Amino acid sequence: MNENNLSTEISVRTAGMVAVALFPAFVVAIYIFGVSALILTLTCVLSCILAEVLFQLMAGKRISVKDGSAAVTGIILSFALPANFPIWMAMIGCFAAIIVAKQLFGGAGNNFLNPAAAGIVFLHVSFGQQMNQFPYPLLAASIDGEAASTPLQMWLEGRIDELPSYIEMFLGFVSGGMGEVSALALLIGAVFLWYKRVLSPVTPLAFIGTVAAVAWLLPGEAPIFHVLAGGTLFAAIFMTGDKVTVPETVTGKLIFGIGCGLLTMLIRMAGTPMEGVAFAVLFMNIVTPYIQRIPPIKLNRPSGLLAKKGEVRK
Repeated sequence: MNENNLSTEISVRTAGMVAVALFPAFVVAIYIFGVSALILTLTCVLSCILAEVLFQLMAGKRISVKDGSAAVTGIILSFALPANFPIWMAMIGCFAAIIVAKQLFGGAGNNFLNPAAAGIVFLHVSFGQQMNQFPYPLLAASIDGEAASTPLQMWLEGRIDELPSYIEMFLGFVSGGMGEVSALALLIGAVFLWYKRVLSPVTPLAFIGTVAAVAWLLPGEAPIFHVLAGGTLFAAIFMTGDKVTVPETVTGKLIFGIGCGLLTMLIRMAGTPMEGVAFAVLFMNIVTPYIQRIPPIKLNRPSGLLAKKGEVRK
């Protein structure tokens, strides 16, 4: 097997495992928001695949859609959208993610921006109103003519007494990005990826830990709320696991995660109506080349406990 075929096989295997890890959140999204979640996810997957094929055909490049990366990008992007998001807008976001953030920089392995995060930011900037209009969960009593409020929107508006319980947020019985609402489903996916060694725990834990630490330091803020609310867990697990756009060293991964957590909380505290996780990930993608230059932390091994390489302990 030549090097290109081996690389493709590894990419396909990785994309497949990420898709499996996303499946619990996908099931919860359909259960909470109905068939519209299924339609939107399929639309985004097919749009990303179509965008990649069309661009590569026009550019005279080898069709690489079989590696599965475009399909996974579509799933991740769709999970950050409201389940009632207009289909045509979602398709535009998918084309922006694949063509602008990925293919124009050389395709898979050469892009320095996370395509899904770039597509989400593009949609926030272009269609901010629609990105912040969420449907009610099917099990909730909806009010005709009114959009539901996410926990973050309630917090931003000062409606603290109306906030859902942590159990509801953990299970996913709240409004929000259709694949982001269930912390339980996302954590199941994370455990699977860590078990399969597809995802390093350093960046996600640094991201989540920083969000919790900043919330704990601020008066009146609840760390658990900020971890469960919005797209914190979703971004930490599925947007910072991209090996191409995240630093390679442990030190770099740690800095990347801390930076994402700080920026997420800064955007939230600024009172902006849009969720900040995708913006945080995209900004840290941009500074990743500079983070890569930071020397890794070297831990000195205690003398007498470990034999040096090639040395036989007597």
